[in-house]
Amino acid sequence: MKDAFLFVKLNFNYPLKRQRLMTKNDTQKARELENLYAIYQNFKESPLHISGCTTIVFGEGNLNARIMFIGEAPGEHEDALGRPFIGRSGTLLDKTLKIAGISRFEAFITNIVKCRPPNNRKPTKTELRAG
Repeated sequence: MKDAFLFVKLNFNYPLKRQRLMTKNDTQKARELENLYAIYQNFKESPLHISGCTTIVFGEGNLNARIMFIGEAPGEHEDALGRPFIGRSGTLLDKTLKIAGISRFEAFITNIVKCRPPNNRKPTKTELRAG
């Protein structure tokens, strides 16, 4: 597996960061993700926005991942930092990956719903469809 890792954080005060992109194909993949996420630059006006969230949490990980983890929705820590699976669920995921012998950098991690629902409630069907 190529060591191409893209850390994507949708916070347009800071540029998207590329780390260890090894090939022209990986750079193209990164650009495609940036273009996909760029349309949500004004996320409070997008269909992905849920009232009360502070950022849209898209995902991060290896562009050439053979495994992808998809959660339901960001929690409080994820919403604050704009990264998926970094709170309690992230701790559990990291422990599970370690037991399985998988590095977090070998996977791509995201959520169905990109904004944290108020009071960490379950996402509605409408929010799940928009995500």
